[in-house]
Amino acid sequence: LELTQAGPKDIHVELGSGDGRVNFHAIDAPYHVSHSTGIDVDSALIEMAQQRLGKRHPIPENIEFVQADLLSEEENEVKDKIA
Repeated sequence: LELTQAGPKDIHVELGSGDGRVNFHAIDAPYHVSHSTGIDVDSALIEMAQQRLGKRHPIPENIEFVQADLLSEEENEVKDKIA
């Protein structure tokens, strides 16, 4: 985030987002990106990220977590979204 000088006009996509730590960092100061999407193949890690999101008050609307296998040959909406 620092290297790319991410800011409020940027959209952040984290491939292999795990529990979402970097996604939360991206939407908070000093970066305040406009939207952050975390993508991970592991549904348990996505659940952890969702639980972390649920502990925020108010729940931010500019962050989402998606379980997807981007290496799969199958079409999915995540591939279309980030392509």
